[in-house]
Amino acid sequence: MAIAFAAIGGRGGPLEALIIVIVGVITFELNRQILTLFSVDVGGSMTVFEFGGFYGATIAFLLRVTSQSTGLENHKEYVSQKFNVTLALIGAAFCWVFFPTINMDIPTTLFIYSNGGISTIYCISATVVTAIGFSLLLNGKLMFRDVITAPIAGGVIIGSASIYIYNPLESLFFGVFAGILQVLFNKLERKIGSNPFWSNGVLFLFGVQGFLGGLFSSVMRAINQTSGTYATSYSNLIAKFVYNQRGQISATFITLGISIITGIVVYILIRLVNQEQQDDYYHDKTYWITNDDGISHHKQVIEREDSELCYS
Repeated sequence: MAIAFAAIGGRGGPLEALIIVIVGVITFELNRQILTLFSVDVGGSMTVFEFGGFYGATIAFLLRVTSQSTGLENHKEYVSQKFNVTLALIGAAFCWVFFPTINMDIPTTLFIYSNGGISTIYCISATVVTAIGFSLLLNGKLMFRDVITAPIAGGVIIGSASIYIYNPLESLFFGVFAGILQVLFNKLERKIGSNPFWSNGVLFLFGVQGFLGGLFSSVMRAINQTSGTYATSYSNLIAKFVYNQRGQISATFITLGISIITGIVVYILIRLVNQEQQDDYYHDKTYWITNDDGISHHKQVIEREDSELCYS
């Protein structure tokens, strides 16, 4: 849900967040339960990142083309400041360190025995190194956003495939591919930055990378799966899917469909509840009028010609 709401940063307030969470959590769990019948998604490339990315991006796109009268690029808070970038770099470092524990289905005390965790470390490391090198080559300088998004992109793309990988070269391949792809995605977003449809790179960083991670997991499952591997992970699968990679492909596209449909439904609910133009939600004061006692009035604030404020 954090991924989904990040997509509408600047054009969504508390009301939008409430609707996104209530509907999103239900459909997220519904999608996850469906996928467990015929796929394994320990790292969450499909159930978490793909779902959140396409879910949030769908809402953001629809809000932009229907209820956003001015682009976010005109807002002074749209461009990150030095503090924001520094904080994001620290967060990226934490992702690099802790992301591998997400891609495991065993206790962290057994981390060294998990191919999922080790594979993720190789992948993220390769993604960061590749993103730095390719960013310098493509842009002539190092773009901070490429460094910030690299660890996340590496962890997202290998999430679903991590437990199927035993060869470090396969992890390195995923990392290099994710690094190159994310730098290109970031450059594309800068090109369309004058008319942003979603915030925080959610669509490409989470949605598309997660979608690719789901497809790649089917490839790794076809290459590396044998009758004696992943017994625990596959114990609950329907018999016809136990040694069949089609389950991963089906799960990838089912998640894509459910996330987009959910986004459309939530957008309709938002528009039914809130008919106003949504131009600036970077500040809480846009949505709430506060006084010394705390929150007292719901918006809107209308500024008259005589600069006197009246509350509707």
